[in-house]
Amino acid sequence: MPNLNQYLLSEPRFFKPLCKQLKLLIPGDQLALDDNELKKLTYASWQQRHFNWTDQVFHGHWRQLDQHKKDNGWCYSLLDQAARFHLVNDARSLAVKDDKFNDWQYWLSNQSGFPVMALQLSKQLDKQIINDKSALSAAIKEHIGLRCIISPFNGKVEDYIHNQGLHEAHLHLNGTTLFEQLWHDTMIQPNALIEEMIEAAKKERVQLLYASYPFLDTPKKLLHIFHLARRLRETLLLWLVKNESSLGLTHYDDSCKNLSKILSFSSISEPVSFIEEAKRFHGVEQHWSHIEELNWQVKLLYRLKLEPAQTRNIADACYLLYLQCMNCFRHLLVQRSNQYGFDQFQKFADNDGRSQIEKSYKARFFQLHGPKINDRPDLSTLEGRFAPKGEQSKNIDLITDILTGFLQYAGGLKPLELATDINQLAEKVSQFSRPNLRLVAHFIKQPWSVKDGGYHFESRRDDLDEKAFLLCEMLDAHPNLRAIITGIDAAANELESPPEVFAPVYRYCRSRGIRNFTFHTGEDFEHLLSGIRSIYDSIKLLGLQDGDRIGHGTAIGIHPQLWLDAMPDKIYLKQAEWLNDLLFLRKIALDKLNSKIQLGRIETKIRELCLNIYGELYPIEDLQEAWKLRGLRPNIIADVLANVMGPLEHIGILAIEFELTKKVDNRILKLLKIQTSDQRVLTQNEAEIEVDLSYIDFDVLLEAQQYTQAYVARQKVVIETLPTSNVRISHYKCIEQHHVFRWLQVPERAIADDTEMLLALGSDDPGIFATDMRNEFYHLFTVLTQKFKYSERDALNLVASINENGRIYRFDGPQQLGRIDETKGLAESYFNNR
Repeated sequence: MPNLNQYLLSEPRFFKPLCKQLKLLIPGDQLALDDNELKKLTYASWQQRHFNWTDQVFHGHWRQLDQHKKDNGWCYSLLDQAARFHLVNDARSLAVKDDKFNDWQYWLSNQSGFPVMALQLSKQLDKQIINDKSALSAAIKEHIGLRCIISPFNGKVEDYIHNQGLHEAHLHLNGTTLFEQLWHDTMIQPNALIEEMIEAAKKERVQLLYASYPFLDTPKKLLHIFHLARRLRETLLLWLVKNESSLGLTHYDDSCKNLSKILSFSSISEPVSFIEEAKRFHGVEQHWSHIEELNWQVKLLYRLKLEPAQTRNIADACYLLYLQCMNCFRHLLVQRSNQYGFDQFQKFADNDGRSQIEKSYKARFFQLHGPKINDRPDLSTLEGRFAPKGEQSKNIDLITDILTGFLQYAGGLKPLELATDINQLAEKVSQFSRPNLRLVAHFIKQPWSVKDGGYHFESRRDDLDEKAFLLCEMLDAHPNLRAIITGIDAAANELESPPEVFAPVYRYCRSRGIRNFTFHTGEDFEHLLSGIRSIYDSIKLLGLQDGDRIGHGTAIGIHPQLWLDAMPDKIYLKQAEWLNDLLFLRKIALDKLNSKIQLGRIETKIRELCLNIYGELYPIEDLQEAWKLRGLRPNIIADVLANVMGPLEHIGILAIEFELTKKVDNRILKLLKIQTSDQRVLTQNEAEIEVDLSYIDFDVLLEAQQYTQAYVARQKVVIETLPTSNVRISHYKCIEQHHVFRWLQVPERAIADDTEMLLALGSDDPGIFATDMRNEFYHLFTVLTQKFKYSERDALNLVASINENGRIYRFDGPQQLGRIDETKGLAESYFNNR
């Protein structure tokens, strides 16, 4: 979309020039914003993003904007341009045009949609409603409910959601809060948040996030933005009422003087009270603050439209700078359209920008309710992910907070009415069916280096063991929790921790009565083949089967050519990673008749890598067998080889691991020990080598994808597909390119010999991706109807089938499950799965 509004409203380079100009406007030293300076700044931003377009395109759009703003001012013109492009012109609803929904998602990834929504409401609502604060709040609630975002509107889809509900299969509770719901709290209580963000900024990846915005290169600089935004808002609120009382003009003038001080960067303290802020926001609960924020913006835009230029210029400039403040902070909380990959995502997850507001869970559950306040919630199933802690008291506190927040939302209960015992809380929560709350414990993937010492991922494995033990002990001590905490997962950056590290933990949790398993994998990858293999490995090594799930699975869906075209000719991979990839290819070649994989060529490369890593050649069959058994515990391998007595030295899960390992030929165990414990080999494993992408061509990548698709289907494993998340993290530019349409075998996207996948739908991190389940459902529906020309009925049936899988394969659990004590049975199931 070439329109210029996005640059003026959210490009950080405008911030300081706007501060400088507003400082001149307030005392009258300048009468209006400098058009020429803003034009040059806009051109610089536009040209960087649209360097393939000629200047005539820019000048045409600028002339259109310039003409519009003469009558309406900067803010109204910019936002009206966006509203006319994206939103339906229908006073009955506030909705996105079906054919512009992807563009709207692009907008939301770069700046807040709130001001555009406010502009549209200022045009749709009657004057009497806009001038009555209570009536306006009621009207806004009727249009958007508890959501901070909007969707298209289709009667058939709305009826389906109302009657059937949506089944959220993959949502992280941390990262759920949408920006607009935390903005007010952030402005009035910034100091504690900044302290947490300063601590988070010690992480290298978070430092890179700040490095993207030169004038915001440290969290401390946010304090000025928060104080400035708060004063700008108070000044605008006073401008709206300055003529309503004798003191109104005085308060407005005082606020302007305070604003001038902040604009001079001479003070960030706030000695003066916020009269209008207190009137509007005092006593408003967190989950309603976005309604009051939208309320005053609607009235402001209505007034800006009516006011002559000479009396609106200061307010217009204040509002434009206010939106810049909002969006500067938003850039640290929402992944933008030009930020691809999991590393980019993790910067937003790690910067603690939501840490203060997310200490409570109540508002998050309200936010997920949907647009109809007095109607059924959008969600029938809500599977929320949480990270287990290393201390049991912290686990209890965390789960208590989650369950309490849910009951405050679903039951309307106040803290004093709630039970203090976690077992009783779980029992109350389990009584609700819409939404049906399920929690999935996701262990965190963390990096490891040979420099950390010990065997392969030793320190990380110890941490996982401790957290898994505490989780299972908590479930045993509070049996009602088993109806709520019904599965486990492993999340975070998959490039930092492979599936085999989690295999013992999954077996342990299975032995303690947990029955449902999923695993984030195939989401991000250095080589597409590595991503494909990670999906195969996750199912094989973790023992995933009927009804278990894979999170994302992008690597077996993305079109290989799209990935090849997006990558450079050469990349760097760790030697062990590349060796495992080639052993995977060898397995495919041996398993599949008429394979296009050149077995001899692959085996030659395997031997070369073997010599590089181990310093000697091992039989390729031994390498292949050891590759299959990477899920065994390195310390138990060492014990078996040392003839440590199982019954005397190993109890519980260690006894199970010991029995598993004893079944393996000693020759293979010795190789596994070298792979996981020899420091020289571990060092060579991590050494990077240059890999030419032409070595594995399109046909081989496609064959590997389809081999793995068939395996996923045979195991009856469900893939949690997360459209908006995948667009931001993968190589896609829009939802239309998403691999779900290949998996759905849409004719334009179907590939011969693909296997039909079992799919469920999720929103992943709604706050970071500015989405929710309603939007994810509509994204698939609108692409099918607008781009692939499906009828509304056929499109709805197809998307509904994915949603229904979220119900069919949700992670339910009985109140209590006994432990598995039969070591032999568990061991045999592991080897049968090989």
